[in-house]
Amino acid sequence: MGLLEKIKRLFKKDEPPFDFGDEGTDGEGERAKINNSAIVSFGYRYNGSIGGNSYSYEIDARKTPAVLKTEHMIYPEYGELTKEIDAAFVNKLEELYKDCRLAAWNGFNKYNPHICDGDGFSLSIRFADGGECYAHGSNSFPRGYGEFKTKLNAIFDPVVRQMHEEARQKIIDGGISGELRFFMANFIQKGSSGSDRYEALVSEQGVRTQNFDVRIKSVSGEFIEPGEYRICREVLDEAIGFGEFDAIVKKHNVMRWYNYDKAAEDYNNSEWFQLSLDFGDRTVNACGTEHPEGYDEFRREFLAQLVKTFVNIRDNVL
Repeated sequence: MGLLEKIKRLFKKDEPPFDFGDEGTDGEGERAKINNSAIVSFGYRYNGSIGGNSYSYEIDARKTPAVLKTEHMIYPEYGELTKEIDAAFVNKLEELYKDCRLAAWNGFNKYNPHICDGDGFSLSIRFADGGECYAHGSNSFPRGYGEFKTKLNAIFDPVVRQMHEEARQKIIDGGISGELRFFMANFIQKGSSGSDRYEALVSEQGVRTQNFDVRIKSVSGEFIEPGEYRICREVLDEAIGFGEFDAIVKKHNVMRWYNYDKAAEDYNNSEWFQLSLDFGDRTVNACGTEHPEGYDEFRREFLAQLVKTFVNIRDNVL
């Protein structure tokens, strides 16, 4: 039934109200029989909302050792990662299948047509005896899905985190061959850490019309006299002096902070930092309120150079 027909029915007193709920087919439910044979393949995909995190897990247990493949949208540079896993890992999935009564989900295929964003999932399990269990939902989920996802992530998260860390270290070991040509740098104090703010969006000419956009709120007077300052304009590359910033970044080996993202326990009283440094061949992103090794020394030199550049551009026609 189309939307126009549904609206027409809404104004007919002799028609029952229509349902804006989920559409599709439910799974086998209580009549489903648990498959007790071994799992030979397991696939799960989470489809996040627009701009959200989507990821997939695939297990191939037809041979020994079994192989796990995973891919996460938030780490596109890692690509598809693979790792051999032991039989104990597959056994945990077999226990999950039984504990969460996934047999009842077989054939579940529902969606909510009235939600434009949201999230969804796909689950596919194959057994040694040829049996299968399949379920799919888009903004519609079978009973017990929340418990299942919590237990699923408890199984996969430790292994996947290790895979991501190994991929991250491999990229770090590759180093940087290019030169800094763009940076976004934010250092924002909160609570007892202070009230200073340094926000910079700086690029080579031609990348952005106003390629030097720097805001400073100095309360402590650490690098510049207390006050609020702003420059947002086109500036010559030589006035910015990317070489000086490049030297500071490489001196402190900021590449080791690649994809760093950690929150301090007392994050409301910690300085939040965010860096995005583009070297042409590599972009280094890092953020958090728990600061990585070498942070204080890097911050001091980087902000001193930023203020020096800011004052030079402010006081000279460049």
